[in-house]
Amino acid sequence: MSVSLKKSPTAPDGKPYTVNYPTKGSGKPTHITHRLNDKTTWFANSVYVEDEVATDTGDHLTYDLVNDFVIDTYHWKLFGERYMLDSLGRTYRVAVTVNDVAKTEQDPHLASGGDYTINYVTGAITFLSVLDGSDVVKVTYHYATTSEWYLPVPYGKILQIVKVQAQFSNPIDQKDAVVFSGELNADIVAPGSFPPGTWIPDPTGDPVIYNTMYDFIGEADTNFPEIPTMGGTTRGLTSPVHTYMWNYTSMTEIPFYARMVVKLEHDIPFVGDYVTAAFYTLSETVT
Repeated sequence: MSVSLKKSPTAPDGKPYTVNYPTKGSGKPTHITHRLNDKTTWFANSVYVEDEVATDTGDHLTYDLVNDFVIDTYHWKLFGERYMLDSLGRTYRVAVTVNDVAKTEQDPHLASGGDYTINYVTGAITFLSVLDGSDVVKVTYHYATTSEWYLPVPYGKILQIVKVQAQFSNPIDQKDAVVFSGELNADIVAPGSFPPGTWIPDPTGDPVIYNTMYDFIGEADTNFPEIPTMGGTTRGLTSPVHTYMWNYTSMTEIPFYARMVVKLEHDIPFVGDYVTAAFYTLSETVT
């Protein structure tokens, strides 16, 4: 992947937007996208809903939400999901109350106990015991909108991309183009020209677009042997996985006023068990 984040001649801090030089920096964080095949993981542009009164379907067991594709951070779909917070510091975990008394979702590890289960695709809350017809069920949750995922850079830092992997389960059905692009924080690079909080396209390079699986295979510089199914049906690989890698022979840097975006062009997910990308990075403090 060769998305450019260059901008000529320099950024506001006097440093070039992209500088190529030998690897340096501290730490080695790995950033893993949401699953491009599963909208219930598309957290980045999700919408927060607080205390929505769910609708009783009539059996006093199943209660429907207004929105579908509820963000799921409880069933081992996202790396680091236990600690994920939205931009305002709110957890993505669904919270359910009955008459303002907190209830507990069934633990997926135990597959028993708790007060309710959730169909994250349809937005249905199903209780394990019948409620009273007068009971009021309130739900706080996030629901998915678009497929953008962002590679963020903390303020005052430069993120250095060392390599990128794309990982696909097999079989997989690509329904949409995958787009990798750069964006710049207008508050910093063009202050006063846009509404606060606006991100603008990086003008120095075109997005990298993978229209077909052939594009991934053709541009990657490394691929690995197929990883077979392993680990069981609960926590393991239920389909073989193919991995393609881009190794950066010269460092690609993203400063704190830029970010990389991964998305599906028309927000149409892949069909299959698993599709994701992983960015392996170093970081350093701007001096």
